[in-house]
Amino acid sequence: MKTLLAAIMFATTTLFGADLVLTWQDNSENEDGFEIERKIDDGNFELLNGTGPNENSYIDAEVPAGVTLTYRVRAVNRYGSSSFTNEATEVTVGPVAPSNLNVNKEKNPMAWLAKRFLNKLRRNKS
Repeated sequence: MKTLLAAIMFATTTLFGADLVLTWQDNSENEDGFEIERKIDDGNFELLNGTGPNENSYIDAEVPAGVTLTYRVRAVNRYGSSSFTNEATEVTVGPVAPSNLNVNKEKNPMAWLAKRFLNKLRRNKS
């Protein structure tokens, strides 16, 4: 039986919109797949997902905003698992707060919207 060798997580993760792409180096020749664990902020690592053998990337499509995410990966087969990779961390950015909140004094919100639209049209014509 060959020993499972730990994968090496590349420290860089790429953020595409709301997705994080994790990549690692597959150092094992006898894995059945990889387990990907994630922790949010100072929480505990939890199994996020798994891949098949010879994979070296994973897309986390459920990325919460405004938190620190830390990932680690390990190779697994029917005999056990390797040690975990180094940890890769990414800080996600939450949405920017809206500003200039106003209270609509109109009793009919549709009338208020119509007035705003008409005023905008008038300004654009001049």
